[in-house]
Amino acid sequence: MKCTTCPDKKIYDIELKTCVDCPKDKPLFDGQKCIQCLVGTFWNVSELKCVSCLGGRVYNQNSELCECPQDSYWTGSKCIQCFIPKYFDSTQKKCVNCPPNMVFDIDQKICVNCPADKPYFDGSKCSACTSPTYFDPKAKSCVSCTYGRLYNEASQQCECKSSMFFTGYSCIECYHPKYFDFDKKKCMSCPTNQVYSLEQKKCLDCPANAPIFNGT
Repeated sequence: MKCTTCPDKKIYDIELKTCVDCPKDKPLFDGQKCIQCLVGTFWNVSELKCVSCLGGRVYNQNSELCECPQDSYWTGSKCIQCFIPKYFDSTQKKCVNCPPNMVFDIDQKICVNCPADKPYFDGSKCSACTSPTYFDPKAKSCVSCTYGRLYNEASQQCECKSSMFFTGYSCIECYHPKYFDFDKKKCMSCPTNQVYSLEQKKCLDCPANAPIFNGT
């Protein structure tokens, strides 16, 4: 009988009277006893040694995996953070922007349209267009009405001010006795001895008791 040492990285168990592996919570044998791996390292079963996670990852004791810190993502070579308005695309493995006027929904993990009351994405958040501009879905931006018109929220159209008419290139006002002809897009006078009716929106003969129109 003679004293012998256990094989490398094993320790003698007095109760079992045999050489055993170090326990999982203290996997490293330092030559005298089993100890824990240093902070920031973990026990690699295949290499039988304490190693560090690569690419900025941290060892998770619960999952027993190297993982990126919270709010950062693994690209395949390193951990990165994505800052608003960008988000991490797991397919491309990089931070990307949502399509125009869409914003990343953290809960749904998808790009969604900006809400109707704040349809324009200004680069960091969804915003409302400032008066007198309005949101044009085709241009996907805030634009102004042209030719002196104003945006009507109710009709969602550019319109001339009340009592004014659009000629196709400007807003004009027709003064009595003239009226606006929607076909010719200009102010017109009624035929002789006729007057324009605002109620019926057409030229009518002067009444029998006042048959002559004096121009006023």
